[in-house]
Amino acid sequence: MSSRLTGFIRNTVQDRFKRYLIISLIILGVVLVLTGQHRPPVIQALELTTDRHEHCYLIQDRALEYRVGREQLYDIVCTVSNAGGTLIYEWKCDDGDIEGEGPVVTWTAPDSSGHVRVKVTVRDRAGKEASESVMLIVVSCSPCTFRGCP
Repeated sequence: MSSRLTGFIRNTVQDRFKRYLIISLIILGVVLVLTGQHRPPVIQALELTTDRHEHCYLIQDRALEYRVGREQLYDIVCTVSNAGGTLIYEWKCDDGDIEGEGPVVTWTAPDSSGHVRVKVTVRDRAGKEASESVMLIVVSCSPCTFRGCP
């Protein structure tokens, strides 16, 4: 009898341990999913293009700095990684006009020369955010400034 009792106790303890272990692992998994997985969005790139606009007045001087022509249209593309779910894009500029929303907007350069900063802030549903800006040097549209342009 004592070996049966010992076996019963051993099985009961092992079963309870297994139950507690499984429950603990489930709780740990839920906590990790809710807290550890959610990181803020990361802006990988902020780029200007003229792909949809028929002109050649764009020169990239260095990373996040471009020379652009006065009164010309440019698309600004924000590439984001590490994004889980819906993102909200907030675009601001010192001068010129921004049209559109989301990861791609159209910016119209002002009619005067100078430096313009365009900034985007990307937020997720949890309120975590990332920001990046690009410096645009607005100049007159001349063949001397933009080689290869008419």
